[in-house]
Amino acid sequence: MKQLLQKICWLSVAVIAFGFNCKAQKLELSAGLNTGASNITGLLATSESYYNVNYYIENKYNTGSIYGHKLTFSYGAYIKAQLVTLSGFIAGADGGYEVLRSKIDLTSVQKTLYFINYLSAPPDIPTGNTPAKGNVILTNQFINLSPYAGYRVKANHVNIDLIAGTEIGFALRSSQQIKVESPDHFNITYVVSKPPTDIRLRGGIAINYKLVALNLSYARGLTNYFKGYPYLQDAAYGKAYSQVIRMGVSYRIR
Repeated sequence: MKQLLQKICWLSVAVIAFGFNCKAQKLELSAGLNTGASNITGLLATSESYYNVNYYIENKYNTGSIYGHKLTFSYGAYIKAQLVTLSGFIAGADGGYEVLRSKIDLTSVQKTLYFINYLSAPPDIPTGNTPAKGNVILTNQFINLSPYAGYRVKANHVNIDLIAGTEIGFALRSSQQIKVESPDHFNITYVVSKPPTDIRLRGGIAINYKLVALNLSYARGLTNYFKGYPYLQDAAYGKAYSQVIRMGVSYRIR
């Protein structure tokens, strides 16, 4: 991963340097907001799971998995700087804050009671596996840095930018929200371990009209979220990667 980061950095420098060396370039600065959907892909991601209740530990609620395959609402804000040459070549980078989320539907509950001194379970506490209704949402907060290159196509009164590049997502905080409607009723949030620095490939299109642009993009993660767990990441099933679909608007301030 360190070598990959170095290659991305050198590529970013080369792209920006090329843009500066091109004649008749124009610098554009923009600020934008985006919404969309994100999820986790890979064999460790799932759309349905269970939650567990353990009556004799402090954090008694937990789930079978936290990596949701269901697309979930996400959002972010960013600033962007790019050079556009007279011939239409684009070199730029954007950076900003983003919240990426994924979801799992909870369809069953496993209730465990650790008996103390071999006492019998209280009659009002059910044990075993029963149907349930709820969900768990994993929320990852990132600071993103995204170098890219592309080409501008002029069409009537709009300019269409076709871009491709990379994203480096630096995780700030991660949390897991477990919400159950039946047979239990609770809504609880835990802080969980942050994912590693997330390297993603991104492609997108921007439709520019005067100072406003509509932006659409898709990003696919290259970083296995189980990077820090060798006993899992080396296994055939130990794979979990991010996936992000974005739509947003930006305003050119220069």
